[in-house]
Amino acid sequence: MTKRTKNIVLASLLLAALGVLLVLATAVRGQSTSAPLSYNETSYDVQVLDNGNTRVTMTLDYRLGKRGSSKTWKQLYRTIPLSPAGVTNVSVEGVRNLSTGETYTQGDPVDASLSSDATWDVRHARQWYITADMPHSYDSRTDGVRAGSSQSIEKNVEIGWNIPVTKSAKSVRIEVTMTLAGMVTACQGNDVFNWQPVDETNDSPIRRFSATVRFPQAVDAENSTMWVHYDGKSTTAYHDGMFTFGIDGVRTKSYVQLTAMLPEGSVARPARTDTASGSQLNEQERRRETKWRNEQQSSARGLLVVSGMLLLAAAVIAAIGMRSVFRQGRLRGRLEAIMPYWRGLPPISPGAAALVYDTVNGVATDRRLIGRQLSATMLSLVTKGFARMYPGTVDMYGGIDLLRTDAATLARMVMSRGGGRDADTTSTIVLLPRAFDMAACERRLCMSERAALDMLHAVGRQLNSVVFDTQQFSRCLKDAGDAQELSRSFYGRCVAEMGALGVFPKRSMGARVCAVLSYACAFLAALIWLWGAGGILLPIVIVVVFAALAGVQLMGQTQYDVDERGMRLAAQVRGLGRYLEDFSHFADRGVLDVKLWGRYMVYAAAFGIADKAMAQLTAAYPQLTDPAWASAGGDGYSLVYWMDRSFRRGRMYGGGLRDGVPMVGDFVDLGARFAVGFGDVAQVLSAASGAFSGGSGGWNSRAGAAADAEPRAGACDAGACGVRCGNYRAISMMVTGRAPYGAPRRIVNNREGAAMVLHRNLGPFDTTAIGLGEMPLTIENNLGPNMGVETIHAALDAGCRQVDTAWAYYCSGGEEQTGEKLVREAMASWDGPKDEVLIATKVGHYRNFTDGKPTWAVDGSPENLIRRAKESALALGVDTIDLLYFHRPDPGIPYGESIEAIKQLVDEGVAREAGVSNASIEQMDIAQEILGEKLIAVQNQYSPIYTETADTLEHAARIGISFVCWSPLGGFRKPKDESKFDPFRAIAERRGVSYQQVVLAWELAKGDHVFVIPGAHRPATILDSLKAGDLELTPEELATLG
Repeated sequence: MTKRTKNIVLASLLLAALGVLLVLATAVRGQSTSAPLSYNETSYDVQVLDNGNTRVTMTLDYRLGKRGSSKTWKQLYRTIPLSPAGVTNVSVEGVRNLSTGETYTQGDPVDASLSSDATWDVRHARQWYITADMPHSYDSRTDGVRAGSSQSIEKNVEIGWNIPVTKSAKSVRIEVTMTLAGMVTACQGNDVFNWQPVDETNDSPIRRFSATVRFPQAVDAENSTMWVHYDGKSTTAYHDGMFTFGIDGVRTKSYVQLTAMLPEGSVARPARTDTASGSQLNEQERRRETKWRNEQQSSARGLLVVSGMLLLAAAVIAAIGMRSVFRQGRLRGRLEAIMPYWRGLPPISPGAAALVYDTVNGVATDRRLIGRQLSATMLSLVTKGFARMYPGTVDMYGGIDLLRTDAATLARMVMSRGGGRDADTTSTIVLLPRAFDMAACERRLCMSERAALDMLHAVGRQLNSVVFDTQQFSRCLKDAGDAQELSRSFYGRCVAEMGALGVFPKRSMGARVCAVLSYACAFLAALIWLWGAGGILLPIVIVVVFAALAGVQLMGQTQYDVDERGMRLAAQVRGLGRYLEDFSHFADRGVLDVKLWGRYMVYAAAFGIADKAMAQLTAAYPQLTDPAWASAGGDGYSLVYWMDRSFRRGRMYGGGLRDGVPMVGDFVDLGARFAVGFGDVAQVLSAASGAFSGGSGGWNSRAGAAADAEPRAGACDAGACGVRCGNYRAISMMVTGRAPYGAPRRIVNNREGAAMVLHRNLGPFDTTAIGLGEMPLTIENNLGPNMGVETIHAALDAGCRQVDTAWAYYCSGGEEQTGEKLVREAMASWDGPKDEVLIATKVGHYRNFTDGKPTWAVDGSPENLIRRAKESALALGVDTIDLLYFHRPDPGIPYGESIEAIKQLVDEGVAREAGVSNASIEQMDIAQEILGEKLIAVQNQYSPIYTETADTLEHAARIGISFVCWSPLGGFRKPKDESKFDPFRAIAERRGVSYQQVVLAWELAKGDHVFVIPGAHRPATILDSLKAGDLELTPEELATLG
């Protein structure tokens, strides 16, 4: 069952339950009363005697409510009116309390209000009395009324029974046996029996009234007629001379009367004689019956019309709402036709992707949405290198340098040190140096990711540490600090990112409005029918049916719509979700790309399918359980290993990843609470299963220990967050003490005795500012593949983390793509952390001959670029290329068409990020307009002898992308150009370094967005170039060089 279906079923059940309960409550309330005294039931057994008297056995079942703190129940009574035209006399034969089995004795009338509770039970309780003039007793022998008298003599005879003092009682049953005289009148042709057990003065409602009347043997159903007078419904039955009738819910101020037309002479001594004929009385009763029936029919028709109109209105409104829901259902069918599966990454933030995913899957609301968004965004910060996480609390990692300890060793340590369920319920976060580089944050992070990072910064400042676990995070959120304010803006930024796409307009809530209106109309129709007709089954059916329709309308329509421009993006999001859920079923999947799966898990968390995605991954790659495999693959493999470990552990404990990822599972519950406030976050850590160690400790890096250094000249001071920004030197991440909040300058030393290599951010990649240009290793005059592999290994061992190659780096007329194949061979045979290395390649060039000389030709047609890029991925042995450049503009192809092909490659997941090469300012702008944030670099020639591209270097800084210098040392220069290097040689001689280092340092000083990729034929050359990262030129030297 999908989440959308679950939501619909849940909403329908809740509405149905609410409606049914309200209907039942209304029905019960209509039968109940707030009066302190009411009757559960009154029943009468009436015998009409031959002498004209009537013997009555009356059973009254009282319900006595509380009457206040001091008032109690002591005396109950019934009043029987006497008149010449009605009952003329009454005599009581006995009173019994059926609840206690006691028979009461007759006593003198007494005013209960004048007797205290203390003496009542002793002096007056368990007695009955009869009076017409308090406090004198009524004597039936002398105090009756003469039947048929012309005098208007009327009396009210009160028959009462004194019960023991009672504060309240659900049932007190009293039986009274008495004889009434004067109830039969002789008319011409008939005897008439009139009895009114309940009159209009009654103030106590009766839940159930029933009566059985027995007539003399001469009376039967053929020769008599009965009329029951009541303004509601009643039931009647007549057989064997016995007439029974019953009424449910006798309201106050309503009367009940029985009139019976008996055969003349049925009673030997009627009380009086009337000159009216029996036929006239019979006709009169028939007219009263006809009038009553007409009134009932008119009322029923009115109720039927009103209820019908309301139901019709409800049905029409529901149809309108359902049409909107079905229209969105057709949208999902269109998306399925456009793209059933998608293997690439959608070009939107994880927070926005969660909203889009719910939209395309018809999920109207998900209480865990904010948690999914925050979970995915936190994991995105991990995959982008702004933070790291490991499972458990800091106590589990005392004395361990987390980044320098491989996964196999760390796994053994975690298991040996235990940690209990904390390893699966607590995570520790470490802010990496990049998190303090404001330029990197602005360039690499979207609004929601910056908001999530701001939360981490706020907690870090409050704790004065770059390392903290989710328990500390939780406690900080309880305080009235800026972390709370930042968290409140997170969801708003996710919504803003989705809105900024311009293809997901806010949907009018028409279906939801229709749901409310249709359900309200149907419910009102059900109540009207209940009030008028009294039946309860039909109102319940109406409520249940329209509750189901309302549930579909409420939960079937999403907050956002998808316009035609957004269909492809929506299809990508939905297709990626399906791909992750079915990953293990694809036989044509490539070699496991850990970086890609790291990003996959970001979106799996956003979609709420992390459990399913991890299950698919573990099914496809059983080697995930081997920590040695994770160690050999570097940090990326280690990340997936820890996620898989947490996933399996969660399943062992019956948990799994829930809606988040184990690395950031804590934030699922945190995010859910962010959506509703910060009242109680003590229980937010319930499902996490992985994070980084913290609470105490210092910076982690890829390198060995070094002293904390001050920032280089020109590093910015971010006053807003109170931390230093810029470049960083590495320090140890040994968990031995508290790492103070802040960021040192970071230069990474990856192998013992190797040069220090400057790092910068190239788009999402934390890589070295000095890369290796692979071209000389495989074009003409190269020194062979063995020397090529040795040179690449030397660069990587020295800390270089950027290798630049191209589809066209091969000898004219020889095997194509030898450069890319050499890089693959070198990476496969290198034993270092492969996931740290950025591999960039280019398409659009190919080799040719002109006049017998090797040359470079261009083909920028979209079909060629797409074909060559896929060939590059195969040659490099990857599913997704880290950075793909368009090598050179093709004069015969509009530049925008070539860039559209690059965009398609990024959208399809062939390339993760894009760049352009040999581009002008105008072409850079065209590329950015098409590629957006996916354009991260321009690679142009720049050196002391080629400064014509200085304008593009400056423009790259303005538009927020990196500038990569190819041929930074001048390449194959002419003799006349040698003099241009004299100033560099002079400074190099004074500083005791090579002039090539001075050239590269000069270029890197042009801005933090500048990278250089010098070529090399042999290891010594690139090792010398890499030292330029540690060479700082003085302002005077830079002024001399220009």
